[in-house]
Amino acid sequence: SSDVCFPISAINEGSYVMNICLMMMSSFGAAVGGDDDDDGAKAKTPEETYSEISADIASRLPELFDIGYVLRTYPVNYDQCLNVVLHMELGKVNRLLRRLKDTCNNLGKAVKGLVVFSPDLEEVANGCLTNKLPGPWMEVSYPSLKPMLSYIEEFIERYGFFNNWVKNDTPYMFWFSAYFFQQAFLTGVLQNFARSDKIAIDRVMWNFEVMKLDFDPQEHPSIGAYFNGLFMDGARWDDDNMCVSDSFPKVLWSIMAPTWLKPVEISNDKHDFTKLYQCPIYKTSERKGVLSTSGHSSNFIMWLAIPHSCTGLHSESFWTKRGVALITQTDD
Repeated sequence: SSDVCFPISAINEGSYVMNICLMMMSSFGAAVGGDDDDDGAKAKTPEETYSEISADIASRLPELFDIGYVLRTYPVNYDQCLNVVLHMELGKVNRLLRRLKDTCNNLGKAVKGLVVFSPDLEEVANGCLTNKLPGPWMEVSYPSLKPMLSYIEEFIERYGFFNNWVKNDTPYMFWFSAYFFQQAFLTGVLQNFARSDKIAIDRVMWNFEVMKLDFDPQEHPSIGAYFNGLFMDGARWDDDNMCVSDSFPKVLWSIMAPTWLKPVEISNDKHDFTKLYQCPIYKTSERKGVLSTSGHSSNFIMWLAIPHSCTGLHSESFWTKRGVALITQTDD
């Protein structure tokens, strides 16, 4: 039947088997084409293939951010804590950008014998051939399960978000997925509220308001911040009825509507948690991570309280058993 909906476990198992098959294939297997082709085209060697791919990636990478300019334009400000968040994120962007540029440029030189073909470069070369993210990149990167070329596309988009911030002032809508460390952004929004109202930050909690999918703010909210960029895994956001609903058949991920982060003092909490699903937000669909020295998970970000039922038939436990979660990026 065309409307059969496969469970997440079956989809994950299928993906696992396909990945194992790819790993078993030789990275240096026979290339497409041969001397007996009609056009007489000669097959490319693995060296030619990964040299072309790495050169293409290097040509598309933008310039490093001028941190000095950013510090002067967005100085540390008691009333705007997000300036510090911007400084931290741009430092991480530059570190990853340097690693991408160095490995891609040096890979081409290594093929020509101009630099030593190190284990790191060999791993990047294999990544180019199999479209897998190499370890040397992931050492300085945000978590990602994307193929290499999709990863580069998304990284350039993330760079564009921060570049727009630097050039055009603090955005009205924050792309939540762009950050290396989303918790720093959340803390910055809380600090702005706590300092403006002169209350202790540990007396502040989150309230959330989900907006319409086409919401496009033209000014900053009175308190807090707007953010978007999430995907719902295991269900979908019903924009007509403004609640969580069943996924459409054969649709793995659906776009989550923009959300208004509202910091409030604990005594002013407006949420009725009997009507809300505490939806976990993860960086990737893997939904697991390790605790850092700061006590934060490398994958889990926060809980987002959203309406769990349009008709009253569902409850929070219903979506919990379904394993419904939000992720900042898809795997494709």
